[in-house]
Amino acid sequence: LPSQAQTGTILGEVINFDGTPLEGAVMLIERQDISQNFETETGANGQYRVAVPRGSYRVTLQVNGSNLTFVDGLNVDSGEEEVTDFNLPELADTPEARAAMEARARAEATSAAFDVGRAALDAGNFEEAIAQFTIAAESDGSQHVIFANLAGALAGARRHEEAAEAYQKAILLAPTEAGY
Repeated sequence: LPSQAQTGTILGEVINFDGTPLEGAVMLIERQDISQNFETETGANGQYRVAVPRGSYRVTLQVNGSNLTFVDGLNVDSGEEEVTDFNLPELADTPEARAAMEARARAEATSAAFDVGRAALDAGNFEEAIAQFTIAAESDGSQHVIFANLAGALAGARRHEEAAEAYQKAILLAPTEAGY
């Protein structure tokens, strides 16, 4: 048989908590009868599509690194399509969904504060930059680049002791970063 005749397709759509298509959700597709895995992301329209060999599969929806839910026992036959949609408003009351929503909100808040901080730093508005980088650092204290920029803003404001502390935090988070 040609290889195309030996595969089927798993496809579907992911609807975000606000009712819009969710772009960038990771779809983990695990073959259950033998060890074989596939991974794809949803497009701007919230849809995904993966050609897979015949077999039994688990499809897991992952958002911001958290597995929200899964569907087990999808049996895919040659030439067939198995549709597996995920509607996040239906999952909103699960602990996993709440954790994913919180992680997404934190990531968005961190990014927004960092962007405003960068604009303020570029404009020489050091106090505003310090305030925004501090918000970003409190939201996500694991990103060395936030602390490096905070250090730059503190140095610009002539708060050298605090700048040194922020640089030390950046170095601790990324000791092999060439810029440090």
